[in-house]
Amino acid sequence: MDYIIDFAKELEASGDQVKPILLIGPGIAAVIVGIIIWLAGSNFKKISFAIIGLTAGALLGYFSTGKSINHAISFASAGAIIFIIIAVLLSGRSIFARFLSALILSVLGTSVIFAGMIMLLIYKGSQPVTYIIQKQYFFGSVFAIMAVFGTIEQLLLCKQAKKSLKNEEKKCKDR
Repeated sequence: MDYIIDFAKELEASGDQVKPILLIGPGIAAVIVGIIIWLAGSNFKKISFAIIGLTAGALLGYFSTGKSINHAISFASAGAIIFIIIAVLLSGRSIFARFLSALILSVLGTSVIFAGMIMLLIYKGSQPVTYIIQKQYFFGSVFAIMAVFGTIEQLLLCKQAKKSLKNEEKKCKDR
């Protein structure tokens, strides 16, 4: 885990050497995608879980095999397949499946928002990774509150959940 923090600190330290477009473009894109996944991830469940799998597999392959891009690609493919299977399993209509998928997607969205904001703050020259490490309880609390809010919001407002319930009611009436 320390090597991930070291990697983030290296990125933070080299932020002034990177072309601004390489931090601004992906940073803004990450914030936008993160907000969509955070608040509406349940509407895009399979795509969101594929993104989780690709990211988790790539990071696992990259950091566990000596930072080899070839291993990262193979781990990313395996991760995507595993998480698509999880998405299919969580596409059930039970309360637990809806809650668990909303929670996972809310945590993913919150993580992507944080990553995008860190990229934008690195461009500005501040040291967000160092600051987050110093105030980890505060940022941990903000992360948890965002994840809980996103989960509740997805459970209450996402159309897919409402469509599933309407389809169930319709099937019951037809019988």
